[in-house]
Amino acid sequence: MKMLQAELTSVAKTLTELSRQVVKISRQVEKISNNPSAFASSPGSGRFNSNQGPTLLDAVYDVIRRKRKGAPISVIKEKTQFDSRQISNALYKLTKRGKITTKSRGVYVKVPK
Repeated sequence: MKMLQAELTSVAKTLTELSRQVVKISRQVEKISNNPSAFASSPGSGRFNSNQGPTLLDAVYDVIRRKRKGAPISVIKEKTQFDSRQISNALYKLTKRGKITTKSRGVYVKVPK
């Protein structure tokens, strides 16, 4: 019986410590979520992560954005050097987010604001 009480006391202490750690981590997350610009590579950009270059979506969107009459898949593939599957996935995601639209089959344009 005394062993059980000792184990329960030990578990209670461990749970108390874990609770403190969770509170500490939640405060850190709250700090980060309140200041997202701390992770941007340059002031005002907000598009790129400071540890990495542009993402796949950013690269594909930049190619499409620069072409007035639309960018065919062949041009996107040539400029980004990504394979067909990656480009297809990026085009799908950008379309779902409302950033691009299909002008004709295989030609994509930026959605006007």
